[in-house]
Amino acid sequence: MEAYVGNMVFLSGDAPMNSAGGPTSGTVTSYGSANSSVFGVTLWTANLTLSNMVGLTNNFFYENLNQQRVTLIHEFLHSYLKGASHESIANKLGLSGYNNASDAIDTWISNCYKN
Repeated sequence: MEAYVGNMVFLSGDAPMNSAGGPTSGTVTSYGSANSSVFGVTLWTANLTLSNMVGLTNNFFYENLNQQRVTLIHEFLHSYLKGASHESIANKLGLSGYNNASDAIDTWISNCYKN
């Protein structure tokens, strides 16, 4: 499946992990199966920068709507900030005192919808 939102491309299922030209092998489905806590992943380009393509694993489709929203925004931030790491994004958002930058970003996104 492919879906487009603005400049972003969302892929799932049998889409190759190297759809953006990057080195990761396998499919979005196989990546999600091997990484059960991963719901989405921004794909690498041949230049090893993060692309505007996001792979949505099967795990994503079992999330509730709020968690899907968090996943989409989380992956958009990686792409929009040109491949920023979790730590870099957390710092840009002014987050501190976290043990896991990825979880801190997800919590920040979730809290945006509570207010």
